[in-house]
Amino acid sequence: MPVPSIEQVAAAVERELGLTVHQIRRQTRWRPTWFVHGTRDGQRHDIVVRGDRVDTSVYPLTHELAFHSILADHGIPVPKIYGYSDELHAIYLELVPGKPDFEGVPESDRDRIVDEYLQAMVRVHRLPLEPFVQAGSFRAENPRQSGTAHRFRLAALWRAKKTRPVHRVLSGLAAASSTGKQRTRGSCSV
Repeated sequence: MPVPSIEQVAAAVERELGLTVHQIRRQTRWRPTWFVHGTRDGQRHDIVVRGDRVDTSVYPLTHELAFHSILADHGIPVPKIYGYSDELHAIYLELVPGKPDFEGVPESDRDRIVDEYLQAMVRVHRLPLEPFVQAGSFRAENPRQSGTAHRFRLAALWRAKKTRPVHRVLSGLAAASSTGKQRTRGSCSV
């Protein structure tokens, strides 16, 4: 699906959420995201419209929505979900105030924010795995693979989309060491 225009996003937000859009800004990145400022019944509403990733389908947006809901159900602080837009293939979320760095933030506030974040992460890591697995999260075969399980899923998706075998010979990539000698050459088949 092509990335919706700002005008399409504004129209969908007005139609689906009943907001009058006053300002909308696209965040340029691998995931289409828009920051929307609007009003409804005289009240200001700031939301994020978060689209599906355009660089990979390893975890579709519906998976993220399920993951987000599980965290909220277990009391983990996450932005409120206002809904899902079939038209935009996007999630409507509460816009959480903040900034991307600690520049100008007093040290005591920074320490409190980092501590709150770390405490939330501890709670996330204590959650039972079953709800996530039932929602479609990929689980490593054993605990030692948990840090690399994502790569297995990416490789499986890539192989499923292949239409013919691909072979790469890496022999042309030999590099000279600091002594001027060449390193061992090798090849790899995928």
